[in-house]
Amino acid sequence: MGVHYEKFLGHLAKGAAILDAGCGPGRDVKYFLSQGYAVSAFDGAKEMVRFAQEYTGIDIAHEEFLTYEAIDRVQGIWACATLLHLSYEEQKEVLKKYQRFLTEEGIFYMSFKYGQGSYKKDGRVFYRHQEESFATLVEEVGGYEILEQYISGDVRVNRAEEKWLNVLLRTVKGV
Repeated sequence: MGVHYEKFLGHLAKGAAILDAGCGPGRDVKYFLSQGYAVSAFDGAKEMVRFAQEYTGIDIAHEEFLTYEAIDRVQGIWACATLLHLSYEEQKEVLKKYQRFLTEEGIFYMSFKYGQGSYKKDGRVFYRHQEESFATLVEEVGGYEILEQYISGDVRVNRAEEKWLNVLLRTVKGV
């Protein structure tokens, strides 16, 4: 995760406020806290929220992407391997809504399985992106500029063939 953290945090001031959207067990929350950032987080699975709270020592909200409402604006939003479970229309809705949560020139990191279309595995739907499809989505939403799109490999055991599209967006003035 080091390269992803570096690319994201390289755009933020030390101690900046970060929202981990779909934090899962809290791995990234814990890392950001250890680096001195102010972190808030939510997840849609009760068991993940419970685990993440125990693991990180902070309150984690039990919320879904489409219903979450931020209390304070943040400089960065981290959505690692989470938005890929939303349909393309829902992804657009989240990108539009979450602009309100970011400060001016706020940074939004997200990652998707690399490819086209969607597929189902273990009862979950995965919506893939390639550079072109994601650029189209951002253009349709408006209010962001793409800072970087890059492909990375999956480091988990028996997943070396899987690729990920990682994206860094920045809000543009007038949002």
